[in-house]
Amino acid sequence: MYFADRDIFYAGRVAEEDLQRVAAATGGNVQTSVNNIIDEVLKTFELFEERQVGNERFNIFSRCPPGQTTTIVLCGRADQEAERSLHDAIMIIRRAVKNSTMVAVGGAIDMEIGRYLRQHAQTIASKSQLFINAYAKALEVGKGALYGVDVNNGGITDSFVNFVWEPAVVKINALNTATKAACLVLGVDETVKNLKVCSPRFA
Repeated sequence: MYFADRDIFYAGRVAEEDLQRVAAATGGNVQTSVNNIIDEVLKTFELFEERQVGNERFNIFSRCPPGQTTTIVLCGRADQEAERSLHDAIMIIRRAVKNSTMVAVGGAIDMEIGRYLRQHAQTIASKSQLFINAYAKALEVGKGALYGVDVNNGGITDSFVNFVWEPAVVKINALNTATKAACLVLGVDETVKNLKVCSPRFA
């Protein structure tokens, strides 16, 4: 009652994670006692409010000077699925910030790589051009129908001009993984069969 009578907010039994989050948001330090409370460990923020969100009440610290943290409250029955979707979106933005090189998606980059590989294959006289053409065809299969399709207005469009992008590092990793998987399959020179399972009696 002492603090409440003086319009001072206080909270008891605060989890360590919440203490660290508030300290990171305000720039202050977590103190384990009331001794040695000096200006260097105290920080300020512009607005504090206790807000009801759904069935829970939250203490909201707003307009913190450093502005390095943000809390997103997810509510609803599918909150776990929403959390995973939000995490994926944040990770994509994080990659985009760290890797500024972008490529057009919607099948555009796959078709462009396929076109380049087919042109390169024409400069090779050996049978290696067959493998390069096969790789180009694999990129085009399933992607040609998506290339430049405008799902909002219909017709075709330029994916890059319409900001349908993804970080180049994502596409590079996808191509590397797919290529390694294909090489692994092609490297199998023998197939082992279980004759009991393959017999007509078990069919």
